[in-house]
Amino acid sequence: MAQERTASDARSPRDQATMMPLEGDDPLYPELPRSRSLFCEGEFLRLDQVLEEFKKQGSGWGPNGGSPRPAPIIQVYRRLETKPLQVVRLKHVTVRDRFLDILEDGRIRGWDRPFLLNGEPRPLRVSCWAVHLPPPDLDNLKRRRLRKFAWVVGPQVRASMRGLSPQEDGELQDMMANSPALSPESPYGNFRFCFRIKELLTAYQLQLCGGRRPVLRVLGTEAYTLEVVHWVLIHSPHCRDFDHLPTLDPQGPFGRAGVITWSPESLSDRFTWQLSGGALKKKRLAQSRGETVQTYERWLWNNAAFAFHLPGCSGLHLGRRDLLDHVEACKKRGDSSRVLRHPRDRYVSKREAQRLIEEQRARL
Repeated sequence: MAQERTASDARSPRDQATMMPLEGDDPLYPELPRSRSLFCEGEFLRLDQVLEEFKKQGSGWGPNGGSPRPAPIIQVYRRLETKPLQVVRLKHVTVRDRFLDILEDGRIRGWDRPFLLNGEPRPLRVSCWAVHLPPPDLDNLKRRRLRKFAWVVGPQVRASMRGLSPQEDGELQDMMANSPALSPESPYGNFRFCFRIKELLTAYQLQLCGGRRPVLRVLGTEAYTLEVVHWVLIHSPHCRDFDHLPTLDPQGPFGRAGVITWSPESLSDRFTWQLSGGALKKKRLAQSRGETVQTYERWLWNNAAFAFHLPGCSGLHLGRRDLLDHVEACKKRGDSSRVLRHPRDRYVSKREAQRLIEEQRARL
């Protein structure tokens, strides 16, 4: 039997990292234009590697139209080290009708999503989840990063920060971790299921692994214009289709023996402040469609996604009661028309979503 590979075995030198275009119809919204991304199989790329790949692709990729040099405040932000975040909870967000389908079945189904495997596009039947950081943990993270930021910028800028109002200080703190990956809002629906990763892995182990431990592998890195996703594949040890992929490396972005941690390089995508003349200042306001708006700089941001492999399976059974115990209403983020176009999919208000959840709980 071939020796098991780890992510460190598969890690390429910077100039050897290769990302390939990946296009495919969204399994939930096939009427949408085909999504466009770059994918590197079996490796978690750093942001500087992704930026090198963007240069090869030409204009239209990367922040600020592909500008090679980020603004000074982003250069400082990139020097902040993120303490590894323990992955405790995962989230799965959906819309009203699919929420009701999930409750009726008592399970979350898998969908065929395209990935690159052995260099070729291939649909995998998976249930996709992302890292969830509860609001108290997110607030603590922002405060820690702001303290590091104040230390990195030096005494002159620190002195200018002391004159900030409480509102400005709060805005600056929010900028330390404001990416869509951490937002309490979502573009994918108003119903967010949040489970501890141990609960999901235990259910998967019992239902799809015959009691054996699931295998966690480095599926790869997927990059959109600004979002850089590290994909982790979870599959049964009985399945040998993914033996060519490395297992999670304790020294990688999801390292630490016995605990799954995530070490993102960037947790912010919008920078509304700037460094100018040795001081920290809000960026200028501008007029857009008759309204005054805040200008900002864009930057790459990390996301982490877990794909539970569900081949020939009707889904991961979690039970109606547990599903209702682990769901919460959330606001929409961004332009819903860019995500939801199917007649049966629509946003509702957060209040309406909460009302529907309470109504379903009352029927238990």
